[in-house]
Amino acid sequence: MTGGAPIIPPVPMVPLVSASAPIEVTSWVVSPLERCKYEEIFNKSDTDRDGLVSGLEIKDVFLQSGVAQNMLAHIWALCDTNQSGKLKLEEFCLAMWFVDRAKKGIDPPQALAPNMVPPSLRKSSLIQAQEPAQPTYSNPELEMISKEIDELAKERRLLEQEVAQKEADVRIKSGELRSLQSELDTLTATLKQLENQKGEAQKRLDDLKNQVSQDESGCAPYTVSTPS
Repeated sequence: MTGGAPIIPPVPMVPLVSASAPIEVTSWVVSPLERCKYEEIFNKSDTDRDGLVSGLEIKDVFLQSGVAQNMLAHIWALCDTNQSGKLKLEEFCLAMWFVDRAKKGIDPPQALAPNMVPPSLRKSSLIQAQEPAQPTYSNPELEMISKEIDELAKERRLLEQEVAQKEADVRIKSGELRSLQSELDTLTATLKQLENQKGEAQKRLDDLKNQVSQDESGCAPYTVSTPS
């Protein structure tokens, strides 16, 4: 989130089915158990109950996967077979299947193999093999998500800078506090030493006063008596 690719940026369209692969196939890569799991996520995400999920509706699901944003964009383009910006149930299941494989380090293909095509689309004209083309795929909802993520990334960078500055200020203040405490300790020790010296000086002064008093009292006045 620091200036990288948006989660689902506009990407070139890819062929739905590999041109070199046969069309007819009976199995689907998404197992019944996996479909059941993905269908539950689909039903929770399909908030308007129209049988489709938009980029906004599955934004959190995609973000929480931890898959790289450019790979998520490619997965979306693979599974959005009619480039509508929304996924049907089987398309969503296939997308989640690709996401789970990506989490294990397995990259999605450049084009769907026949056994990857959702069963309901296999007899549609959409599954006819075609050469890769270069038109731009653009979806307003996905672009809005990308902008939102960019804004969040900017806010995060600002917060990180503020936190770093605060931490630096705290370190500086802590250093100043330690320096002041050291000065205070030194002054306290000096004051204590001066008080001790003052006490000793006062004691010597008192001793001298006592000595002077004793000397004065020992010298009695001398008087001479005369005969009458």
